[in-house]
Amino acid sequence: MRKKNYVLLSFIPLLAACSSYTGVISQQYDGERIETDTAVLAAYEEKYEIVGDEKEVLGEALPEFFYREPLDFGDDEDYMHPLTEEPLTVGVDLPEGRYTIVKSEEMGTGYFTVMDTDDTKVFEQLLDFTQNTLELNLYDGMKITANEGYSPRLFIFGKSVAPFDPSAMFADTSRPEV
Repeated sequence: MRKKNYVLLSFIPLLAACSSYTGVISQQYDGERIETDTAVLAAYEEKYEIVGDEKEVLGEALPEFFYREPLDFGDDEDYMHPLTEEPLTVGVDLPEGRYTIVKSEEMGTGYFTVMDTDDTKVFEQLLDFTQNTLELNLYDGMKITANEGYSPRLFIFGKSVAPFDPSAMFADTSRPEV
């Protein structure tokens, strides 16, 4: 019985050594060898900054306003407006600034769209019970819309709004007497 235990215990260091072994063959993707760029990794780990070739690739997909510093919320913190498919133009209907988009508690989902000055869609976001608020900068000339139809599911606020807790709708656990 003791010999079996010693034989089994002698395999533990071997298994531990093999568990961290990455192999002799280098990592590849589509037949190309993957080179680790430590400078790019360090820049991301320090400042969450994307640099190098990766930034050029992502830069084509993301509009430049995503790289700007956050704006301040407007002076009128009581500003609240329902969003529908009728577009609101920043600089005309509402001032440039930082805003919070909030999904109505009565509606299941809300779809938010931002278009640039050329009416090109630059950002879309679905708000539902998992993500019911969105905070973002809006710049002069941008147009914002929400959903199809004129029933407001989303609202825009000129201040930071905490997301509501969907579990609060089910907080009443009292039961009628039987």
